[in-house]
Amino acid sequence: MKVLTSNLGEAMSYEGESPIKRFEIQIRELEQIKTQLLKPTALLTEREQTARKKYTQQVIEAELRRHRLEPGLVPGVGVQRIKTLNQYGIHTAFELNRKPLARISGIGEKIRDLMAWRSSIERSAQTSVKPFSGGQQLHAEVARELWNLRAMLADGPQLLQVATTEGINNYKQAEADIQALLGEREGLLKRLQSEKI
Repeated sequence: MKVLTSNLGEAMSYEGESPIKRFEIQIRELEQIKTQLLKPTALLTEREQTARKKYTQQVIEAELRRHRLEPGLVPGVGVQRIKTLNQYGIHTAFELNRKPLARISGIGEKIRDLMAWRSSIERSAQTSVKPFSGGQQLHAEVARELWNLRAMLADGPQLLQVATTEGINNYKQAEADIQALLGEREGLLKRLQSEKI
């Protein structure tokens, strides 16, 4: 089940579900909303961790893209091997990945050295990451998200009532359809009996 707060626009969209299933899903989602509203600091902490992780990953990727493959940077990787790597679209440390490298002839014995070079750049970038500075913006986003969750929770009883009404209507329609089929059956049985006589 998706986390409600990740896609507020998609939350509580149940097209194609039966009314009973929709009711069950809505109850679970409303319980999740209630839990999140009771623990707003947990939501903020989760968002901060996600934002820090994304920020750190962006810094590392930028650093990997900045380091171009050049002769002499990696032991045993000279001009010819770099030309071969370039032919396969590998120009920077960012583009170095073990599986694609294994498919390039003449590179196999240098994969470990190339990946070690990439790892050293990643470690260096990781230690140089500055503190995450988006805290205020993140706090404002979480505050908006909490208000949206409150509104969704307030709309919950109405959504549950709609699902209940649809379920009752579907049940009544199914009952009417069964009664109509039973009536047709009775008519057919009577006609069959009258034709036998």
